[in-house]
Amino acid sequence: MYQLIKAFVFLLLLISTSLQAQELKQVSLKTAWFEQFQFAGYYMAKEKGFYNDLGLKVNIHPFSIQNQEETVHQVNDGEIDFAVGKETLILDKAENKKIVILYALFQASPLILITTEESGINSFSDFKDKKIMASINDAKQVSIKAMLNAHNVKFTDLSFLPHSHDINDLINKKTDIMSAYISKAPFN
Repeated sequence: MYQLIKAFVFLLLLISTSLQAQELKQVSLKTAWFEQFQFAGYYMAKEKGFYNDLGLKVNIHPFSIQNQEETVHQVNDGEIDFAVGKETLILDKAENKKIVILYALFQASPLILITTEESGINSFSDFKDKKIMASINDAKQVSIKAMLNAHNVKFTDLSFLPHSHDINDLINKKTDIMSAYISKAPFN
């Protein structure tokens, strides 16, 4: 009987060791902006081993301005498993992309429009014939469209410029208005 119990304990140890040694499932996650605090949870979960505890090896791919438009296509085509997106995902989903929207991180958009005091722009009515620097994603976002529509500003009344992500372009008058995140730009 002792030999049987000993064999059983050995078998349990062998099974539990082999279960722990199973290879972790590789998954990828792409962030929606440069490394900053809003993504700290993903990095901390990886660092603390929380993903490993769930059997996952998570590779976090940082944001790149050059390929920001590719993210939805990469998820749709199975090149990336997960991505942090923006409200434009609703439009992508409406275009029958094979994506699943899991949750809304922000309950309100952090996207704002900023200008300088010198510009003389004090309300939306002052936007007509002004240059607005916005990324392609920002210009497509529902929040900017809703802001402008709510104040009877037409897209055709604005001249959109590619975003340089350099606040000095606003200061040096290369643009009149710049899209930004309220969590960062006003504090630069």
